[in-house]
Amino acid sequence: MSDKFNASEHMEKVEEAKDETLEKIKSAYKKLGLLPADETSAESKSSETGFDEGASRELIEELKRLEELYRYEKAGIGYPTDVELPESLGLQKIEYVAPTDEEITETARSELRAEYEKLENGAEEKYLKAESKLEEELEKNRIKEQNELEKTRSEAESAQKSLTESMVLQGLVNSTIYDMGSESIRRKYASESAKISADYDAEYNSIRSELDLKRLEYDNALAEYNLSYAADLRSEVIKLHAEEEKRLKEINEYNRNVTEREAEYREERQKLLEEMYLSRSEAILEAAKAEQEYEREYGVSYEKQTEYVRRFETAKNFYSAYTPEQAGSMMEESEGYLRLLLGDEKFTELVRWNYTERNG
Repeated sequence: MSDKFNASEHMEKVEEAKDETLEKIKSAYKKLGLLPADETSAESKSSETGFDEGASRELIEELKRLEELYRYEKAGIGYPTDVELPESLGLQKIEYVAPTDEEITETARSELRAEYEKLENGAEEKYLKAESKLEEELEKNRIKEQNELEKTRSEAESAQKSLTESMVLQGLVNSTIYDMGSESIRRKYASESAKISADYDAEYNSIRSELDLKRLEYDNALAEYNLSYAADLRSEVIKLHAEEEKRLKEINEYNRNVTEREAEYREERQKLLEEMYLSRSEAILEAAKAEQEYEREYGVSYEKQTEYVRRFETAKNFYSAYTPEQAGSMMEESEGYLRLLLGDEKFTELVRWNYTERNG
C-alpha cells in the first residue's frame, strides 16, 4: 500500500518499452539484411521472384522461417521467438476496492512490526550472547573448582599414605601419634576444600548477578519498544489514510486514459505488423536468392548443406500427407520457392523421393 502510483509516469514507461522493443527488432533485421534501411520503401516493394506459393503455402512459410532462423544463428544473434508486438498494452482499467479502516490499521501494523521485530530480535540476540558468555564462565569455573578440589584430595591422600608408611616402619601404626597425624591431615583437607568451594561460590554468585542484570536490561528494552511501537502505529495509520486518498485520485485519472491509449496502440500495432511482414518476407527471399546465386557459382558451404538437409526433412514430412501425384503437382506449382529455399540439389532429391522412393 505504501508504493506510490503515478498514472502519467506509468503510461510513459509503457510507451518507451513498446518503442524500445520495436527498435530492437528493426535493428536485428537490418543487421541481417532482413529489413531495408529505408523502411518507407518496404510497402512499395513487391516480390520480383515471380514464384507461386500455391497449395504449398504452409510449407513455404515454414521454410522462410527456417531461412530467417539460419541467418540469425549464422550472425550469432538470438532469434526472437515472438516477432509480433503484444496485442495490447495490457492497460486494463483498475478495479479497485478501497481498504477499510481496519485493513489500513492492519497494514500499518504489518509494516511497523517488521522494524520492531528487528529491534526486539537485536535485543534478544544481545541478551542471549551475554547469557551464553556468562554460562560459559560458570562452566569454566565449575571445571576449575573440581580440578582444585581433586588436587587437594590427591594431596591429602598422598600425605596420609606417607604418614601410614612412616608409622608402619616405626611400629606406631596403631598409636595415638598416628591417629593425631591422620586427623590433622583430614582437617587440613576439609579446610582447604571448604575455602575453595566458598571462593567459587562467590564467583558463581557474581556471574549470576550479572546474568540477572542482563535479563533486566533486555526486559526494559522490550518495554520501551512496545511504547514506541504504539506511538508510531498511530502516526503510520494517519499517513496511510492520506496516501489512500491520493491513490484513489490517481487511479481514477489512469482509468480515464486507458480506453483511448489502447485504441491508439491497436491501430499503430496493426500498421507496424503489416510493414514488418512485408519487409521481412521480401528481404528473406531477396537474401536467399542472392546467396543461391553465389552458391551456384562457388558451391554450397558445409554449414548451408546441413541447413538444406533440415529443410529437406521438413518438406518430406509436409508432402507425406499427400499422395505422390498431389505432392508432385504441388512441387511443380511451387518449384521456384522450393529451389530457392531448399537449394537445387535438395529440390531435385525431393522430387526423386516423391516419384521413386514413395512409389517403390
